[in-house]
Amino acid sequence: KSIFPKGSSKSDYPSIFESARENLINIPLLDIPVYRFESKISLSYIEGLPYASIIHYIPEKERKATMNEQFANMFPHAHITLTKLRSIKNKIYFVGKKLGIGDKCIGHSLVYFEWMVHLEYVRKITRKIFAATCLLYSIKIFEDHKKDFLYKAINTLSNEFRVSYKNIIEYEFVLIYAINMGDTVPPLIINTILAGIKSTSKRRRRKLT
Repeated sequence: KSIFPKGSSKSDYPSIFESARENLINIPLLDIPVYRFESKISLSYIEGLPYASIIHYIPEKERKATMNEQFANMFPHAHITLTKLRSIKNKIYFVGKKLGIGDKCIGHSLVYFEWMVHLEYVRKITRKIFAATCLLYSIKIFEDHKKDFLYKAINTLSNEFRVSYKNIIEYEFVLIYAINMGDTVPPLIINTILAGIKSTSKRRRRKLT
């Protein structure tokens, strides 16, 4: 029986990173603060030497377009925009906190999700399913395995991401295949990806105030 969802197969999930599947730890993170996707900087010069840098104001609509364009240029294989990536990662973080799970578990689910983007499994229509799947898989590895907690987690994931339990289970097999059962991610990577989430969350809160 195929491990892929009904109507699909491995050929539907091509990967330019196929040779890197066994060493996913070395794949770069997709969104961390140092990338500065949303900045539009120019330099002022005196006698040919730069003396000042100017960060220009960018309207919100143009800012998003600029970010997505820069992200696409940096990661042309990704089938998701930066704004959608940030949105779904924030959702993973929010749902994880709602379930009361630790940062280690949430961090691993975020890394696993980025790996699936890198491996070209994540599309616009599958991003929510893979987000829920990555979180559930991390919960099974790093959190309490008691039946009641898993039942609560699955119901919460299904409701929050608006995907069926059946789809989550189907895509969990795809996830396990893609990441070779997963790795324990080094703390530095976990802390870095969590810092990126907290950084974008702070910017969002500042806009609302």
